[in-house]
Amino acid sequence: WTLPTAALGGIFLIAGILLVMNYNHPFTKNARIYFATTPIMPNVKGRVIEVPVEPNAPLKQGDILFKIDPQPYQFVVDQKKAQLAEAEQNVKQLKAAYDQALANVEKVNVQVKLAQEEYDRQAQLFEKKVVAQAALDIATRNIDAAKQGLAAAQAAAENARLAYESEIGGVNTTVARLQAELDDAQFDLDQTTVRAPGPGYVTQMALRPGMYAIPAPLRPVMVFVHKDDQQLA
Repeated sequence: WTLPTAALGGIFLIAGILLVMNYNHPFTKNARIYFATTPIMPNVKGRVIEVPVEPNAPLKQGDILFKIDPQPYQFVVDQKKAQLAEAEQNVKQLKAAYDQALANVEKVNVQVKLAQEEYDRQAQLFEKKVVAQAALDIATRNIDAAKQGLAAAQAAAENARLAYESEIGGVNTTVARLQAELDDAQFDLDQTTVRAPGPGYVTQMALRPGMYAIPAPLRPVMVFVHKDDQQLA
């Protein structure tokens, strides 16, 4: 049994080596490379005016894929800039109105003091029987009117202060709102130029100038293949 045992032992040893090699180093003639793809869709809708990209041509990140007519979005940006400038000018007017209201309060305060002094003088004269009751009544009406005017001036000053100091984050609320609207309009304008999300190429591209592109999830205008993300199966 020595020779058969040595032969069988050799066969099992070689078979074990081959099994280990095949397990650690698999081999096949059937293989596929899978690429991650990104459906390209615009964030804004509009008429396509330029498609400089070529199918299956290598692209770098940031290369222009296509452009949408930017004029409608540029008009909105210009409009928001004008409204923002007007709002900033209105803030200065609100500051001037507030200062004027404060000055008016000071003026009416002086009038109240004068009316009070006049009333005190007339009251003293009335006690000494120098003036008649009618003079004291006139002084009383004058001080009441002056106090009412002071209350109205203070209310107007408070309204002016609230309008001027209406702020969020140290910025006038109207100005902050219009600035946010301008940023949103500028973002839409920037999105009229669609760029490559990374290194790769475009395939299955039927987009042409003159077509109308819309941000529809089920209607990509082209498919972008990423070169830096592939798997072998």
